[in-house]
Amino acid sequence: MKTVYLILVLLIISFFSQAQEGIKCDLQPRVTTNSPSKFSLKEIMDEEFNSKKRENINTLVFFSNSDSIENILRHKYPKLFIKENEKYQFKSIDNEIVTVWNNLEQDKTYSKYTVKAQFKNYIIIFQEYYEGAMFVLIDTETNIAYTLPDKP
Repeated sequence: MKTVYLILVLLIISFFSQAQEGIKCDLQPRVTTNSPSKFSLKEIMDEEFNSKKRENINTLVFFSNSDSIENILRHKYPKLFIKENEKYQFKSIDNEIVTVWNNLEQDKTYSKYTVKAQFKNYIIIFQEYYEGAMFVLIDTETNIAYTLPDKP
């Protein structure tokens, strides 16, 4: 049993001793290693970390009146938000059609969409079905729609 552990330890040491590379990391910019037992770290200071520009999550704009926002989007993006027969159709990244529509009949064909929010150049639409739901994330710069099973 001791022989197996000894062989395993020797294999691990020989494997790591061959790895001689530098690792660049945003939080710890100076991480280098020459062997498994020799490495150095430089801790990043709070001032340097806090000075990094980060996204503000509060820039996500939630909509409370989907119908009014829908009209604004139709005027702002007329080539993207074209409504035909209570449906909007968008192209996905796979060049497939993503459809959001309202069918408020209480049967298995029930569906209802709501324009929920905007973040930068993305519009978020929530599509409910009889047995399920999805989120549609629309990039207004590329006109590509992404379907998501849960909140983006």
